Amino acid sequence: MTDAMDLAFEERGSGPVLLFVHGFPLNRTMWIPQLAGLAKLRTCVSVDLRGHGLSEDKDPSDYSMDLFADDVARTLDGLKADQVDLCGLSMGGYVVFAMLRRHPDRVRSLIFCDTKAEADSPEAKEGRDKTAAAVREKGIEALIEGLLPKLVAPGCSDTVKASIRDMFLTVPPEVAVADLIAMRDRPDTTEQLGSISVPTLWIHGEDDQIMPIEGARATAEKIPGARFEAIPKAGHMAPLENPEPVNAAIAAFLKG
Repeated sequence: MTDAMDLAFEERGSGPVLLFVHGFPLNRTMWIPQLAGLAKLRTCVSVDLRGHGLSEDKDPSDYSMDLFADDVARTLDGLKADQVDLCGLSMGGYVVFAMLRRHPDRVRSLIFCDTKAEADSPEAKEGRDKTAAAVREKGIEALIEGLLPKLVAPGCSDTVKASIRDMFLTVPPEVAVADLIAMRDRPDTTEQLGSISVPTLWIHGEDDQIMPIEGARATAEKIPGARFEAIPKAGHMAPLENPEPVNAAIAAFLKG
């Protein structure tokens, strides 16, 4: 079994730790608007999952959401953070669910962004395999061509699109393939929703093409006491596309 590793991270602010987990195929820099906007409330920490950003992995294989969660827990040990407010976007949300399964004592509260609890359907699994094959053949350009247009809402600024593209280009193709396989094989966590006992916020872009908001709202309703915030003028990358209402929702949640 692959051992957990210490992750590279960026840190701003002071006080209790609010830890951010990025989506696929991105890195810690997607959370810069949140680190800048929420540092007065928390010690904001955004991590690079293994193989991404500055968390170098020379042998990207056997990735799983559980392994990613173990990496996060080990990194929290290094930060001397017993409990954290935990926020994840898309694949990062899957990691958050894995943290709940494997390290529930480390979680003080939950913030889900543009993610889902269901496992991949057979059709979705087939899609992951096709995407992985395209990346093996064409490299990350295959993801830029096929995925990037679906990540953002109509009218998204060129600056945000360029930022996302730049993050894509930092991910080695073999890491992207390992991510895709890990997401394909992740467990269904819908049965877990009703037993979540920590404060929970669900944030979702109104124009999310990948995970439509109606399904997200229905999922959030299964979590006892969860708050749901729809983010206008945002797609699957709500925290980066429209950070002001995202930050406002997180700040109100944390203060509450």
